[in-house]
Amino acid sequence: MEMEEEASLLEQVKTKELELKEQEESARVQAQAIISDAKQRSSEMIEGARKEGESLAEKRYSQGMAKLESEMQALRSEAEARRLETARRGESRVADASRRIIEKVAFE
Repeated sequence: MEMEEEASLLEQVKTKELELKEQEESARVQAQAIISDAKQRSSEMIEGARKEGESLAEKRYSQGMAKLESEMQALRSEAEARRLETARRGESRVADASRRIIEKVAFE
C-alpha cells in the first residue's frame, strides 16, 4: 500500500509539474505577445511623433518664409519710396539749377 501511495504521490507531483510548465509556457507566450504589441505601438507612436514634428517644422518654416517675404516686400516698398523721393528732389534741384544757370547766362 505504501508503494501505491508513493506512486500516486509521484504521479500527483508529476501532474502538478506539467500543469506548472503549461502555465509557465502560457505566461511566456502572453508576455511575448504583450512585448511585441508594446514594440509595435511604440514604433507607431515614434512614427506619429516624427510625422507631427515634420509637419510642425514645415509649418514653422513656411510661416518664417512668409514673414521674411513680407519684410522683404516692405523693404522694397520703402526703398522704392526713397528712390522716388530722391528722384523728385533731384528733378526739382535740376530744374532750380537750370533756372539759375539761365538767369546767370541771360543777365550777364
